Amino acid sequence: MSQEENIPTYTEMLQLIENYQIVEDDVFLNGLKSSDEYVIWYSVKACGLKRIEASVMPIFNFLGVAFKDLGNSNIRKIAVWTLSKFPPELIIPQIKTKIKDDNILLREDLADLLGFIEGKESTSLLSELIEDKDDNVILWASLSLSKHKNGAIDILNQQLFKQNNTLSKIIYLLDALYKINTKKSIDLINQYKETTSSQDELKYIKSLKI
Repeated sequence: MSQEENIPTYTEMLQLIENYQIVEDDVFLNGLKSSDEYVIWYSVKACGLKRIEASVMPIFNFLGVAFKDLGNSNIRKIAVWTLSKFPPELIIPQIKTKIKDDNILLREDLADLLGFIEGKESTSLLSELIEDKDDNVILWASLSLSKHKNGAIDILNQQLFKQNNTLSKIIYLLDALYKINTKKSIDLINQYKETTSSQDELKYIKSLKI
């Protein structure tokens, strides 16, 4: 039987995913090689549900690839979700090797993934991505920092008061602090409010109704 014959079809995959607990790992690992993005999507999800460590490297290769939207998701999004299910010691080293990659979509995905990984090493990597040259990467890094709650406030504080920040970056940083929603984060927003003369920034802060 050829390798292609070992790859599940979409119809087969719908049945397999319902009983993923009893399906052999190799079935889903083969599904990652499919040319059908729906088969890949379900295979990636199954690898996360089953915590198949052999899938980590192949799934990392899906990050940063411009896949089509599949309803409310795509292969990049499910890849981030699946990778977040593995121990940080398997994931963080891979992120470190890719964090300065020229692929903007890849850096976005890494920023997204770091939001699901707790710890100082994760926030440290996000402190690099929050200084990215691309607005979308900065957006994802700020969203992920907000998930780290008070552990991210020092980073957000340092970034907020830097010179030559763009308006969009300031708004992303303020939004992250607002999402953290602790006394410390709200106090920092109010502190920034007293220092800025930008009407656009003040208008945004006012819209937060804090």
